[in-house]
Amino acid sequence: MTVKALVAGHLVLDTITTEGYSTESLGGPPTYMGFLLRRLGFDVTLATSIGYDFGDERLHKILESGIHFLNPPVTESPTTRFEITFLWDRRVLRLLSLCDGVPPPRTGIPGYDIVLVNPVAGEIALQSLPRYRAISKFIYLDPQGFLRRFDKDGMTLVDSPELRERLRNVDATKVDIDEGKVLTGSEDPLEIGTALSRLGVKESLVTTGGEGTYLRAGGELFFLKPPSVRPFDGVGAGDLLGAGYAAARMDKDLPTSLAFAVACASSKIDQPALGKIPDARSVERTASELRPQVRKLEGLG
Repeated sequence: MTVKALVAGHLVLDTITTEGYSTESLGGPPTYMGFLLRRLGFDVTLATSIGYDFGDERLHKILESGIHFLNPPVTESPTTRFEITFLWDRRVLRLLSLCDGVPPPRTGIPGYDIVLVNPVAGEIALQSLPRYRAISKFIYLDPQGFLRRFDKDGMTLVDSPELRERLRNVDATKVDIDEGKVLTGSEDPLEIGTALSRLGVKESLVTTGGEGTYLRAGGELFFLKPPSVRPFDGVGAGDLLGAGYAAARMDKDLPTSLAFAVACASSKIDQPALGKIPDARSVERTASELRPQVRKLEGLG
C-alpha cells in the first residue's frame, strides 16, 4: 500500500556560495523532502507557489520524478530566491525575491498519511495549520519560516507567540538551537525539548549540528551523534532530517526513527546542493549502522 505525503512550502532557487564554489540550484523543503520521500517509495504531493521564472526544465524534473501538485503552482510573482553564503562556519541567508503565499488545502479533500508543513519565509499562514491538521494522520512542522524576518543585511529570528500556541496541533517538530532559543528562551537542547513538550508537541527533534540530535517524546529522551563527515554546504540537511523522521514514524519506533532521520541527513552530507539527497539503499545502510549508537537518556520528568 502506497503511503501518501503532502509537503507544504515554497520551491526556491538557491544561489549557494562556499569557498571556491558557487552554483544556482533548485531548493526549498518541497525539493529536498519531496525527492527524498519519492526515493523512499512515497506518493508525494506539493502545496507550493512558483513564478514563470522557475523554468520548464525544473518543473519537468519535478513532474518526471512522479511528484504531484495540490494546486496549479504558477503565479504572477517571481519564484522565491535565496542567496546562501558560507563564510568560515557562518551562514549568511539573504532573500532575493518572494513568491505568493501558499493557499491552504481545501476542506473535504482526501487525507494524507503524513503532512509536512515547512515554510521558508512566511508563505504559509499560521491560521491555516488546522486545515493541514484535518487532512493528516501525522503532521510535522518546521517552524523556521514562521520565525524568520529578512532585511538587506540578511535574516534574523523573531519570536511568535501565536506559533507557540499552535504547536499543540502538531505531532512532531524540529528546531535548531537558535530557533529553540527564540521559542523557549533556552539555549540548552534538553531544556528546549522539555519546553516544546510542555507546549503540546508530542515529538520534538532538537539539532545541534555535528554535535548530535536530541529526540524528546513525552517522558522519553534519545540522543544520536551523526557520523563524522564534513558537510559540503549543509543546505537542505534539516529538510532531509525532518522528512526522514516523519517517514520512519509510519512504521518504526522512536529510536529507530531517530537513526533513520539522521541517516537521511548525513548519508550524502559531503555532496553539494541536491547531491546530498540519498537513495533508499544508502539510508537503510547508514540507519542500520547508527541504530546501535542511539542513546536513551534517563532521569527526565
